[in-house]
Amino acid sequence: MIIRPRHFVALAFLLFSNTFVRAGDWTNYTTLNTSEGLGSNKIRALVSDADGNKWFATDGGGASRFDGANWIPYKITDGLANNYVFDIAVAGNILWFATGGGVSRYANGSWTTYTEINGLAENYVISIASDTTGGIWCGTFNRGVSKFDGAAWTTYTALDGLAGNRVQAIAVETNGTKWFGTNLGVSSFFYPDWTTYTTADGLACNDVRAIALEGVNNKWFATYGGGVSRFDGSLWSTYTAANSGLASDYVFSVTVDRDGNKWFGTNKGVSKFDGASWTTYTSADGLAENNVYAAFIEKRIRWFGTDGGASKFDDGSITISGYVKHFLEAGVGGVTVELTGRDNMSAVTDADGFYSFNALDWGDYLITPVKSGYEFNPASISTSSLRADFVSQNFTGNRPPDIPSFPSPSDGEINVSTSTALIWSGGDPDAGDTVVYDVYLSTFSPPVFRAGGAGLTYSPEELEAGSVYYWKIIAKDNYGGETEGEVWQFTALPKPETLYFIKGRVKNTAGGGLASAAITITGNASSLVLTDSDGYYEFTGLSLGDYTVTPVKENYLFAPPSLNFFPLSEDASEQDFTASGIITESGGSGVIGGAAGYVRPRSGEKAKIVLNSSAPGDVSIKIYTLDRRLVWETSLYVSAFSQQNVFWDCKNKSGQEIASGIYLVNISGAGIDLQRKVAVIR
Repeated sequence: MIIRPRHFVALAFLLFSNTFVRAGDWTNYTTLNTSEGLGSNKIRALVSDADGNKWFATDGGGASRFDGANWIPYKITDGLANNYVFDIAVAGNILWFATGGGVSRYANGSWTTYTEINGLAENYVISIASDTTGGIWCGTFNRGVSKFDGAAWTTYTALDGLAGNRVQAIAVETNGTKWFGTNLGVSSFFYPDWTTYTTADGLACNDVRAIALEGVNNKWFATYGGGVSRFDGSLWSTYTAANSGLASDYVFSVTVDRDGNKWFGTNKGVSKFDGASWTTYTSADGLAENNVYAAFIEKRIRWFGTDGGASKFDDGSITISGYVKHFLEAGVGGVTVELTGRDNMSAVTDADGFYSFNALDWGDYLITPVKSGYEFNPASISTSSLRADFVSQNFTGNRPPDIPSFPSPSDGEINVSTSTALIWSGGDPDAGDTVVYDVYLSTFSPPVFRAGGAGLTYSPEELEAGSVYYWKIIAKDNYGGETEGEVWQFTALPKPETLYFIKGRVKNTAGGGLASAAITITGNASSLVLTDSDGYYEFTGLSLGDYTVTPVKENYLFAPPSLNFFPLSEDASEQDFTASGIITESGGSGVIGGAAGYVRPRSGEKAKIVLNSSAPGDVSIKIYTLDRRLVWETSLYVSAFSQQNVFWDCKNKSGQEIASGIYLVNISGAGIDLQRKVAVIR
């Protein structure tokens, strides 16, 4: 045992205040007006569970539960250990009952009882509490205190350091220190150390019936015959009927509310001490009976357990209520209204949009409605130092317009007409709302405002050809709701391309037109045309770019050999050629096309290469495209003054058919050095 220094301060003088009972509403519950839902009028303890239900321990009538509307009694026949219930402890969702026949545990509708057989020191249990680790401490009438950790029991008695073996009250600090009120003093226990305090240390009386903890330091001890003692860890102070406004020195219970007020249950009513003044309530004020054994403070609702039933005292609790409606006065149901401040809770509006918070304490509050898809005006309502009902706190709920969708032009669309109209879908979930639309449009993102108050279509001025446009729609209803759509984009149709032509005439040396000459164009485009009967040719629909035009006809040479347009940036007319130097089959070497002057392989025609040499020797023949890619080649020995013919089937070296076009024919060897062109048309 650790013996600590004790200091005693006798209250030589304490400021008395006039006993004044504030007007309030009293409601008393007895076995008569609860249809015996309250098991007995002699109430020894009362608590509130996790769901807000009130539980009453009665002397001989078991335990009773009250949900605010209905009473349910629990007795031995229901599973309770004994009908004499002296105390109740709440541990999360589990309730523990100290009875004259052991300890009962109630969880999820099921009862479990522990007795001496299980390890409990004594079946006559008169106090009970749960600690910070989930342990249950059970104070017995004559055999000390037993702890249950969920698996094993441990008992402590006066031999271990407990002041006395009759443990009438238990309190547990947040640091784990346990306080035990006995008939022989009060003990604190912080494993493994025990400390005991008695009248020799400053305690008002050794018969301690109740303990309350206030903050970190103050401990309040209700004694039977000595009044109330406060211990701050160093100094003791005692309040009695003689030196204060305490109703009686026979004190059964002590409770500290959220404002620091102390409530003392005595045999002459209940006394409230706010630190400066005292107020006492008795049966004359509405209390069910003057022997007050238990108290439970819930905001501004005070519950008292007496020898004549349970008393509920509404000490000026307040109500906050109102409606959530649409602008058209239709109620908005299903809105979660959140209340924060002195008390924190939430309510859901009914079909008429009504919400209400009742039995609230005085203080500051913030009211905020919340519902998915809704905007509210005002967004919240606040009040400070509220001490009266706060009703008609109304909100207007509005669902903003639907998100603009289904755009036309569609998102990412290309080649959109420069005179297009913008079209989209919209609407509003609230029937009766009017919706207009703001249009944002520009060639950069985010787009800029272009027009307001539009319907579901908007026709901008002529768009810039080839430009990328960004646009979005903001929908607005007539009650201030706004919905911003996403940013879409489209590309306007590009400017029409400027196209050019090249045309001219192929003439012979006499100035007449040369018909059926093959004219090819290569570069940005490739094509082949034949001159008409007057020697004219034409290429049209040519875009900006580089081109080469080349004429060819069997046994003709052309001047110039080709015409270059680097680039072609305007129409080119009178692009003429002169044909000359006719080569005959008997006059020397050359290339002869088909019947029309060009080779048509699909008609069975072949290019005929004629070799006439004045000297014998090897001759090489190579055929190229106009860009000098080798297509076909062969070689052979020729005799002097003897014509030899070579036929080309218009296929490449791999035996594949070649494309239409003009090809270069190089002949060299045996005194021949000749370049000619041949036109192939499939």
